[in-house]
Amino acid sequence: MDEKTITAQLDTWRGRFGDAYAERNSATAERVRDYTRAYAKMWECMAADPPASILECGCNVGIALRALSNITSAELHAIEPNAKARAKAIAAGVTAKGNIVEGWLQSIPFPDRHFDMAFTSGVLIHVEPDSLDRALSELGRVANKYVLMTEYYSKHLQEVEYRGQNEMLWKADYGELFMKQNPDWRPIEAGFFWDKLTGFGDSNWWVFKREE
Repeated sequence: MDEKTITAQLDTWRGRFGDAYAERNSATAERVRDYTRAYAKMWECMAADPPASILECGCNVGIALRALSNITSAELHAIEPNAKARAKAIAAGVTAKGNIVEGWLQSIPFPDRHFDMAFTSGVLIHVEPDSLDRALSELGRVANKYVLMTEYYSKHLQEVEYRGQNEMLWKADYGELFMKQNPDWRPIEAGFFWDKLTGFGDSNWWVFKREE
């Protein structure tokens, strides 16, 4: 893991700010149900050739992992920079203890094409623009078959104040940015999750497949 990739934003998420988020981000039964419905929808475009191994990049307390365990028997792995969130995800027992490790998008600690699928859920929005190309390249590098992203959308990069702080959240067309950074991947499906029905905060989602 490359310590040189630690930025001010990542340092904030690793500290007390990130600890507070892990405390707020409860894996209630309702949230897990909402996530399960959402991931089942995204899963439809992969059902004919489903991934057998999955890496979540930034799992926090493991809500998405819980949801995925309801719809697939794939081997689940995750990286997470915040120690408190990581401990909560491990304690939930949704996957083997050794499958959730310290890590961050800008320097994923696994070899090329190590997982059938790699995905983010509300993580790219917190990557500062100067590190975004590297994060998107890492996401494409570590996945062999699919990349899935669920993030806030804006046609153009747009900073949004987040809990009274600047330079902590950005909206963008992450699908377009991913394709520019990873020309050997093609989009196979995309959609929108309206917050009132899904609990995903009005997010876009994209699924990409590697061109062989």
